[in-house]
Amino acid sequence: MMFGRILIVLNAIIFFALAVMMLFSPERVLRSLSIVAETNSALIELQVLISGTFLGLTALCGMAWIESSRIAQGLLQLASLYGAWLVIRGITIWLTPPDGLFTYVYLGFEIVMVISLVFAYQSASKMASRALYSSDLETL
Repeated sequence: MMFGRILIVLNAIIFFALAVMMLFSPERVLRSLSIVAETNSALIELQVLISGTFLGLTALCGMAWIESSRIAQGLLQLASLYGAWLVIRGITIWLTPPDGLFTYVYLGFEIVMVISLVFAYQSASKMASRALYSSDLETL
C-alpha cells in the first residue's frame, strides 16, 4: 500500500509541476517540445488544455491519496492513463520515426510507470481483499 501511495504522490507532483510550468512559462514548455503557437489565442488554448488537464489529474491523485479506499482505484486509473499514452506513443513512433532522443525517454518512463502502477494496484487489491476476508471472519 505504501508503494501505491508513493506512486500517487509522485504523479501528483509531476502533474502539478507540468500544470504550473505550462501556465506560467508556456513558451518554454512548448519550445522544449518543438511546438510553436502561432497566435496568442493558440497559446491560450494550449495553456488551458495542457495546464487544465494536468491540474485535474493532480486533483484526482490528491483524492486517491487522501481517501485510502480510493488508492487501488486511483492506481488503476493512472495505469490506464499511462497505458493510453504508451499505446498512442507506440503508434505515432511506428507512423513517424522521431528525430529526438526524448521521445524514447518518455516511452521508457511510460513503460516503467505502467509496470509500477499495475504492480502497486495488484498489491493494494490483495491487501484490500485480505482486510475484507478478515472482517468477515471477525463477524462470525
